Amino acid sequence: MVTPQKRDSAGFPFVRHTSGGSQNGVSEIVSIPMDDRAIEDLLTKEWLLTNEHGGYASSTIVGCNTRRYHGLLIGSLNPPVNRIMALATCLEMVMLDGDPGNIFNLSTFEFSDKFVPEGFRYIKRFRRDIGVHFDYQLAPACPEAGTAAKAGIELTKSIYLLRDSDTVALVYDFTNVQRKAEFTLRPFIGLRDFHILQKSYAQISSSRLGASLLIRHNMPQSCELFLSCPGTNFEEDEQWWFNFVYRRDKERGQDFTEDLWTPGFFKCSLDSPTKIVLCANISNSDCRLPLTESGVLNWQLAIENLHKHQESVKHKARSIKHGVKSHKRDTRFSTLCLAADQFITALDRQVRRGKVGFDELCPGGG
Repeated sequence: MVTPQKRDSAGFPFVRHTSGGSQNGVSEIVSIPMDDRAIEDLLTKEWLLTNEHGGYASSTIVGCNTRRYHGLLIGSLNPPVNRIMALATCLEMVMLDGDPGNIFNLSTFEFSDKFVPEGFRYIKRFRRDIGVHFDYQLAPACPEAGTAAKAGIELTKSIYLLRDSDTVALVYDFTNVQRKAEFTLRPFIGLRDFHILQKSYAQISSSRLGASLLIRHNMPQSCELFLSCPGTNFEEDEQWWFNFVYRRDKERGQDFTEDLWTPGFFKCSLDSPTKIVLCANISNSDCRLPLTESGVLNWQLAIENLHKHQESVKHKARSIKHGVKSHKRDTRFSTLCLAADQFITALDRQVRRGKVGFDELCPGGG
């Protein structure tokens, strides 16, 4: 059962699910239809995913970064502090029928006084549960496909942040492929302190490490970023892209333009429904990733673990009573608990359990 809530000041209808509403067994927290909204309105809505190490992923509901603190993977080198903006964003393109004039961009970037590309025009709905999801409709079906598949090419881009490591999985689920297509995915790298904007003089390099890509920023107190995208071919094509605009920083009177580096792109062909997964991980000796026998991220198991944690938080929420009133059926209370849980790190839990004292958190008492 779906219960529509009141529209907000920008006119967005927020839809929250009652205990009976879910997607694949995972309860949605929010679902927002785009409804041909103006980009200026869409950029006022933001999302956030966090892990237990103080890392996070965050952007707007159209995937256009508007702050220096936005990015697909911001990790913590000394949990929960010393954060590094590792993976800023990705340029994603679908080319139909091998025709360079028939390209659909999924991404949205803001430069001076313009948005290029304008992937927000193809997003039909944004959803948030254990991850965030962007539902796209890219093209009408080819004429010979008939009327049964009017949607043409449809896909859902999902972002999942693992709880116990600085790892993000971007899952591109092509659910309806009525035309031959080529998918291209170009990652943009930060590897910078999350307070400081990057310029093109940064010394960033990449090298192949088996099936993965290893990226380094040659500066003190930096780290390494591993990228892998099974089932695709990587083509080296190093580029600097200049002057990405972050409008929220501009409004605050801060520096608001950044240069981003890209090592190249991943590419694959599509002729039937399929899933493409990009995994990004910040090097960490304490990392515990669920891996398949071939050594790649088992993202299905990672999603299952996220679902189990969500259910654990909801179970605890249902067991809490406020005064004499039970919240067992109050989904708003469960949603509030899920939101609050995002701001609790593993170190916070240790402090509450008495396993870490104040002197260990603040040596010297300050």
